[in-house]
Amino acid sequence: MPYTKHADIQIYYERHGSGCPVLYLPGVGGDLRSKPNVFDSLLASRFDVLSHDHRGTGRTDKPDGPYTMAQYAADAVSVLEAVGWTSAHVVGVSFGGMVAQELALRHPQAVRSLVLCCTTSGGAGGASYPLHELADLAPRERSRKLLAIADTRRNERWQAEHPQETEQLLDQAAANASPFLKEPGGIAGLTRQIEARSRHDTYERLPDIAVPALVCGGRYDGQAAPDAVTNLHRRIPGSQLAFFEGGHRFLSEDPRAYEAVAAFLHRQCNTDTARESPGPQGHRTDAVSRMRMSPPQPPEDRGQAAQAGARAPDAQNLIESWMSAPQRIHTGPTSQPEGVPCRATSPLPFPCPNWSHAVPARTTSTGARRRAAAGACCCGPSRPRQSPPAP
Repeated sequence: MPYTKHADIQIYYERHGSGCPVLYLPGVGGDLRSKPNVFDSLLASRFDVLSHDHRGTGRTDKPDGPYTMAQYAADAVSVLEAVGWTSAHVVGVSFGGMVAQELALRHPQAVRSLVLCCTTSGGAGGASYPLHELADLAPRERSRKLLAIADTRRNERWQAEHPQETEQLLDQAAANASPFLKEPGGIAGLTRQIEARSRHDTYERLPDIAVPALVCGGRYDGQAAPDAVTNLHRRIPGSQLAFFEGGHRFLSEDPRAYEAVAAFLHRQCNTDTARESPGPQGHRTDAVSRMRMSPPQPPEDRGQAAQAGARAPDAQNLIESWMSAPQRIHTGPTSQPEGVPCRATSPLPFPCPNWSHAVPARTTSTGARRRAAAGACCCGPSRPRQSPPAP
């Protein structure tokens, strides 16, 4: 059985597929014994996918005492090390997206790119629905509430108007509930995980993330609401945003969703290859400098942000753009601030972009200042800036 030890716990993990390394971080209560899971998705057929049971869940240990998001991030690093990876492309879903944010912020060397699905930043950017507040509800009442939270189209009014369909969905949810929660420590571990989730807040630190990122959500998600997903995107420099048909489980509800995630990862994996190959005059060629770099912006008004799905680029356009991204290089000069030495290669764990693209004039984040202090600019060829498809 594939286990790795970290600090005081044994962590269960699995690895399947081949190709580019992808670490998949599941949501609350994720258990790799439950099917279908990520290894039944198209990701495992296109990439080398690694995933594990979070502490407190599945076959991973369930220690006593409170859990922290920092611990979850450190657990993920130990899983990478267990298979000999120093870094990977990270896909985080729901709670796993929160862990992915902490991982990118606390262990930036371990993250090549980020895909954040149906997740939020917490803090001023908005938090995911407080699931811990449902703990005292009767099981059936809690299930009704979760049905409306997972998909806002199935609110109380809809349930009242569709009693038979509602009962079918509730019965289906009960049948799909993990039987492993009845194991020793199962409920206690899940409770500690949800408590750690309630303290999640990366909002102020998000501008420090300096890797390509895709933020995506469901148009009818009441758990990670579209406005909070949009705020997460706007806080991560250079990130892209996409919304899909469906609620919190849009990855399984909209066939384009996993295709978009795979297309984004495909593009980043091509960047990995280019990064490792010398270009003209010995300089690396990469695609990351074509990513749109936008300064952090404050959260939008809730009413405006609720329309984010309508403003986000069409998913199919994103897929086609990423899959057909040109591999040409631009041979024009690279600019850099006066007095800052120019480097032929990036001193940081991401490609060396054109300075004017990497540090927008209005960006004042710690991450941007760190790049400036490091002189993260290039001499010689670099890629031209390329904006994402128009909404």
